[in-house]
Amino acid sequence: MLSFLRRLTHSKVGVIVTMTGLVVIALAFGLTSIGSSMTGGAPAADTVAKVGGEAVTTNEFRERIQQAVDSARQRNPDITMAQFIAQGGVDQVLGQVVNSIALDKFGHDSGMVVSQKVVDGEIASIPAFQGIDGKFSQEQFDQLLKARGITADQVRGDIRRELMAQWLMAPTAGARQFPKQIALPYAALLLEERHGTIGLIPTAALAQGDKPDDKQIQAYYKQNIADYTIPQRRVIRYAIVTPDSVAGQAQPSDVEIAQAYKAAGARFQATQKRTVQAVVVSDQKQAQQVAQKIASGTSVDAAAKAIGLEASHFDTATQADLAKQSSDELAAAAFKAKEGGAIGPVKAALGWYVGKVTGVVNVPGKSLAEARPELTGELKQQKVQQALADLQDKINDGILDGSTFDELVKDNGALKAAKTPPVLANGTNPENPDQAPAPQLSHVIEAGFAAQQGDSPQLVQVGDDGGFALVALGNVVQKQAKPLNAIKQQVESDLIAHRASEKARKLAADAVAKIKKGTSVAQAVRDSGVAAPPPQKVDLARGDLARQQGKVPPPVVMLFSMTEGDAKLIQAPDNQGYFVVKLDKIDRKDASDNKDLVNGTQQGLGTIIGNELADQFARAVRRDVGVKQNPQAVAKISTELGGNASAAD
Repeated sequence: MLSFLRRLTHSKVGVIVTMTGLVVIALAFGLTSIGSSMTGGAPAADTVAKVGGEAVTTNEFRERIQQAVDSARQRNPDITMAQFIAQGGVDQVLGQVVNSIALDKFGHDSGMVVSQKVVDGEIASIPAFQGIDGKFSQEQFDQLLKARGITADQVRGDIRRELMAQWLMAPTAGARQFPKQIALPYAALLLEERHGTIGLIPTAALAQGDKPDDKQIQAYYKQNIADYTIPQRRVIRYAIVTPDSVAGQAQPSDVEIAQAYKAAGARFQATQKRTVQAVVVSDQKQAQQVAQKIASGTSVDAAAKAIGLEASHFDTATQADLAKQSSDELAAAAFKAKEGGAIGPVKAALGWYVGKVTGVVNVPGKSLAEARPELTGELKQQKVQQALADLQDKINDGILDGSTFDELVKDNGALKAAKTPPVLANGTNPENPDQAPAPQLSHVIEAGFAAQQGDSPQLVQVGDDGGFALVALGNVVQKQAKPLNAIKQQVESDLIAHRASEKARKLAADAVAKIKKGTSVAQAVRDSGVAAPPPQKVDLARGDLARQQGKVPPPVVMLFSMTEGDAKLIQAPDNQGYFVVKLDKIDRKDASDNKDLVNGTQQGLGTIIGNELADQFARAVRRDVGVKQNPQAVAKISTELGGNASAAD
């Protein structure tokens, strides 16, 4: 997760979550900075949930959903907001946020405390907060937080919350024992084979029938008016500031470079690195014997294996690095020995070290001139971040003083005003649906749809390089149905396709009824009178189905939810018709002799059990803390972000 720091997500939430590096909890609970609190009563209209009196507002929830989509795009760059919502993403994010707050409150109520020392230790270990010398830099810390518009208390609070959740959940999620006898029937299911027949009643082979008249077209249009309605659209004004916008004022001076070189200390001094092999022996006498073997030419690996131990290898490490990886005593001895020379026995906390220096590399130092390019790049990056933070502060002060979008652009030369066409909440333009929205505008559009007419401009982070944007709501185009006369041909085509689909469904239902009475699939399809492709035989094991990872056609998947001899119908994709599916036979298997499968099933089910126990624990915590959700607010956000309805009804 620390790799996300290179991208520095746009929001306070994203920055805080990525900074912690607590991968399990960040992914499991998606911690969010929830600020406001409430007491008593049901959630307000602008609140999606209340957890123990603490509110999750609609704006905060929108931001968290957008962050979840951004995270999903790291794995699947093509996923859209609509797809994320269709896959249940909104409910999942809500559960994560609620769990996060509930676990934190439960831990505190139970007397658990995350100390300031532990939190500060986590902060100090984050590379983004380290200076040129590799140590924690208070100045770097302050600059980064200032650039993101967050406070040290917010960072510490979210890290403390993540640690609390980790301490509570890790023991429960780790309970993964699963009995072999219970796993056995599940393993047998993976070996089970199913044999079926699948036919198709295609809509393309059906006669289109009479051409719809105007009255029929108009009736179909009215019945399906939602399909022809453009949701609310908004024109959003914005001005994006990137590092390039301020690069001209970020060139470090010769004095600053010289100061950075001096502050780097030993970083650019000549150093020596050594490759060392060593083994820890608990008994001194035995350690001396091993040392004698190594000195006489026996390899460290062989000498270690002879006494049932395994040697450790330390590759091209400085003395300080070697000390961190092993012990101060071994590091000191290793850097006194000659290349190829034996080491030890050396007494240390864990026993007696013996080993050998297998390589020595002398790394030359760098003069100021030689280090200049490296230092220049680092200083320039720091100055760019500072310039961005200063510009952000200046713009923010203007916003607080009541400046308009136009006034802010005029007063700050780095701002270049632009605006979107009328777009939906998902960023698409109905007038040009084939053109994908620019990825860097996703947070701009999100902010525009969170704003109301008359709101002040706002700043949002964009991109992965510290850039930001000034955003203001332009005009709002209310949702409206497309005029029938403008889309009459489309509605007519939809009506014809609908009629064909309904006819195909009736024929498929008749075929299923015949199959259930004993008619073969092939005969039932022929009896439909439709020119259809010949039915296909399917022979597949359940384990093969699982290995396809969701790439199996729906009618094949249906075979594994049917009883032997049964027949069903299922719609084909893209309105191609209806499949007629019959399960001919089930071959059940015995998995007791397949040890690898049974063991693998045990492990897999053990993971599920651990997750289930963790989920049940989280549910119990939510009941104890008290959770009230606002389904109407959640549904409205889903509709808005999915681009399927007005963003403000």
